[in-house]
Amino acid sequence: MSKPKRKRKKHGHGSGQPAPDQSEAALVELRAKADEISQSQGETPGAVWGAIHQLLLKTNADSGEAASIIASRDIDVLQRMIRKLRGLEVEPANNKPKKVAAEIPHETLRTAMRAFRKRMKLIRLDHESKLGVGPMSGGKKADFDAILPPNDFPRAVWEALVAEGKLKNAGQGFYMLCDTTKKSWD
Repeated sequence: MSKPKRKRKKHGHGSGQPAPDQSEAALVELRAKADEISQSQGETPGAVWGAIHQLLLKTNADSGEAASIIASRDIDVLQRMIRKLRGLEVEPANNKPKKVAAEIPHETLRTAMRAFRKRMKLIRLDHESKLGVGPMSGGKKADFDAILPPNDFPRAVWEALVAEGKLKNAGQGFYMLCDTTKKSWD
């Protein structure tokens, strides 16, 4: 006995777009959450940002933009996105004044650089100690240059070290030592 044929959906049904009333309700809730965040003095809990992400997915917002807003936890960009979704005029993002990074103490930069070098050394030793690589097998050296920095320090610290010329940004969150700061790992 054969299986019954499945009914085909007609074109245009189930487009994935939220219903207008559902989208409007999500925008109202989203605005309330954004006001709650802007009025809070301390760090906003991740649960609130998670709820905001769910609400953004219920609207016509671009999912990539929504994800970047949630990852950066930037309330100004979130409010701009809400105004955009409501159809209000939005000023161009290019005219937004850049945030001036707070001066990072020299001692913090020194500690971060020391932690970076230590992480690099440990990763290199771990990589070289794998089976098939070592003094008893082939003696192959580790051949990577960039690593993810320790998460004990914020990204601003690593960017400040890049600005000082001690590290290079290798992209995708990876950093590498500049030629002037490389040490021999042998």
